[in-house]
Amino acid sequence: MHASAHELISTPERDISTTMTPIRSEIVASESEMLPLSDPDESTNQLHRTTLLRHAKGEIQSRNDYREHCSLLSPAQKKRLLEYINELTCRGLPPNSQNVRTFAYNICGKWPGKNWASRFVRDNQDSITSQYLVGFDIAHKKADNWWLIDHFFGILQEKWKKYDYAPYNVYNVDEKGFLMGMLKKTRRIFTKAWYEQGKLRGAAQDGNRTWITLIACVCADRTSLPPALIYPATSGDIQDAWLDDYQPDDECYFTSSPSGWTNNELALNWLTRVFDRATKRKASNGHEPRLLLLDGHGSHMNMDFLERCHKHNIHVCAYPPHTTHRLQPLDVSVFAPLATYYSQELDNYIQVTQGLCKMNKAQFYKLFKPAFEKAFSEKNILSGWKQIGQYPLNPLLVLDQLSTKPKPLEAPQEDRPLSKDSGSHSSISFSDWRKINRVVKDAVGDVLGYEGRRLLDLCHRLHTENALLRAEIKGLNEAVRIEKKRKKPKKALFTELRGEEGNAAIFFSPAKISAAHKLQAQKAREEEEALARKEQDKLERQQRKEERAELKRAAAIA
Repeated sequence: MHASAHELISTPERDISTTMTPIRSEIVASESEMLPLSDPDESTNQLHRTTLLRHAKGEIQSRNDYREHCSLLSPAQKKRLLEYINELTCRGLPPNSQNVRTFAYNICGKWPGKNWASRFVRDNQDSITSQYLVGFDIAHKKADNWWLIDHFFGILQEKWKKYDYAPYNVYNVDEKGFLMGMLKKTRRIFTKAWYEQGKLRGAAQDGNRTWITLIACVCADRTSLPPALIYPATSGDIQDAWLDDYQPDDECYFTSSPSGWTNNELALNWLTRVFDRATKRKASNGHEPRLLLLDGHGSHMNMDFLERCHKHNIHVCAYPPHTTHRLQPLDVSVFAPLATYYSQELDNYIQVTQGLCKMNKAQFYKLFKPAFEKAFSEKNILSGWKQIGQYPLNPLLVLDQLSTKPKPLEAPQEDRPLSKDSGSHSSISFSDWRKINRVVKDAVGDVLGYEGRRLLDLCHRLHTENALLRAEIKGLNEAVRIEKKRKKPKKALFTELRGEEGNAAIFFSPAKISAAHKLQAQKAREEEEALARKEQDKLERQQRKEERAELKRAAAIA
């Protein structure tokens, strides 16, 4: 009896283990081909036999499949969305949270929750992040072109080799504007309770928005030229009260214009009275060529300015449009500290006077002078020339920072023959990406192997690519429609000299100045011819009008 009882008890155990072994091994084999969601623990190893049977029959899903089914996007779609965000970032168009939600809607056809984008960033924080960014001009981003900057350095190297410029004969000039009574954003110390109650709205500032322009020039030998300040004055005169703090030993020039901005006349006067006088002696009384690097502002790009430069052996090189933030030493390392130091001087002035004294033109020079002396130090000037790679010449310092680097050419791929349904809408809509899973699983079975999983990911990736491209094409069509309505502006005088696209650097050699002369004469003739045609058309219309009136009078008499 004991032996039979033992057999009755032990036999079922032996039968169960024999029956469940292939099922368990089959499940383990199938799950081993998929990446686990987490490390196995006791709760996953000690499964009930009923759970294993239902799993083997396909009645329940794995954790991976369940999470994928509940997710808004599949893993492959999320991966493609991350790549798309990276592409937009490289273009200088990083999306905001609402943009990312729109991308997800374009992919799956359902609007995500308001916090979905935040969770998406948190789940993928190893590759993306969310932070506040300041605005950056699109024109500057477009100008960050590898080929454009490389062309500029090619011209510079060619002319440098030809004329052998000494560092004390290489200069950069530009303008910097000041809003006289405005402070920069500064970290401050204040009472916490007052701030939390909303009683502290900000730091007090004068608020005077009078615009004063500085014309500044630095040299590659770490020196700078005396500053030239342009005050706004409708009368065109500088008042004595504005210069009460000016000392005879100070090296500074003062002038005025109705707006406080520079113009052609002031730029020409600066060239002859400031630049030529301050640099002629270092250039062996003008016998050595001087290189003047500047932007394409209209006050510099006119025939009077260029002819005066040619007469005094001053070679002019204009940067490509919208590239001074990359190529100009004044913008890179001098103007930003100057704005900071001036803001500090203005803040100190407000603190000393307890905000009781208004800021005006008479107070400006007193605050500007120490700020200029601090900002235009040898260290800052040298740093600017080195960072832009222009002295000593090192183009890679700038080219390596650009996102539009040239890529190696790829071998051409054979065109895939298009089916008769190519270009038509798919029978599976954007919101039915889960149908793709069912179709693939019906084709390869419930248990997906490595190849099946790769096929499924490829389907999701192509589906996502199609959705994002459709949205991009829609936006590009709208951009084309808007641009067609916009009137084309007239080209500036020297745009044709900058190359086919009108955005390359330009070196005003004697031949280039001669070409500019011919171009200016041609434009003058074209304007005269257009004006003559307009007057002729006006006379013809008037003549036809008089003829019709005469015919009407004759008909009335008859």
